Amino acid sequence: NPYYQAMNGVKAKEGDYELKIDKYVPFELFAYQDMSSEDYIEINSLGYFKDEFPFIALNHKGVTWMNITPNEIETMEKSINEIKGTVTVFGLGLGYLPFMISNKKEVAKIKVIENDPNIIKLFKDNLLDYFPNKSKIEIVKDDALNYLNKDIKSDYAFIDLWHSPEDGLELFLKFKKSEKHSKSTTYLYWLESSFYLYLRRLMMTLIEESIDNQKHDYSKENNYEDHIINTYYKKTKDLVLTNKAQLDNLLSDKSLLDLLLDD
Repeated sequence: NPYYQAMNGVKAKEGDYELKIDKYVPFELFAYQDMSSEDYIEINSLGYFKDEFPFIALNHKGVTWMNITPNEIETMEKSINEIKGTVTVFGLGLGYLPFMISNKKEVAKIKVIENDPNIIKLFKDNLLDYFPNKSKIEIVKDDALNYLNKDIKSDYAFIDLWHSPEDGLELFLKFKKSEKHSKSTTYLYWLESSFYLYLRRLMMTLIEESIDNQKHDYSKENNYEDHIINTYYKKTKDLVLTNKAQLDNLLSDKSLLDLLLDD
């Protein structure tokens, strides 16, 4: 992998952040690709190496904050292959996606939105010089949420502002709603298929509660999961399903998303 080759052995420290080399020990299992499903059965893809495998990682106060593992490489590959023209990237991280797409002749300009000055400084001081096409990259210190109601005027937008679908669901939905403001832009999301699997689990929870005649107050919310389930309840409480095709339609990615975006 070109990024691995370029960043081999890079170490640095900036404030509470430390750039270091972490590793998988032989036969340590890790999540390999994004989750998928078949007939509503969720499929996890696991991998391991027979030998010790090093990778670049960023620690914050001694805790791994982000890293570039085979999972990141595999789950970004489709977007990297698709992106061309001008690109706005939300979330700098360790610069893996900007590195890879900046090496594509089809990519002209990359604007990266990042709000953490420590991440920006660490990146500029220790990683950017390893980018063969760093002149294509502009880093803007700003909050991603400030762009929700703006036309970002890029051919593509790539959003990577979360560690997992569980912590990123609310932000994912906010950006999905904001797509209407940049109609000429193609939006791509890290772990997008996992977000739909997560939403499907929540809808299935509601369906199971209905089948079991469980009594819930769907006006009360203790967390964002409750909010999603309550929203699904309000939108579907009068819905009657009579065959599998209707169930399949309800549990489709488009339906699960449209129910939440339709205000």
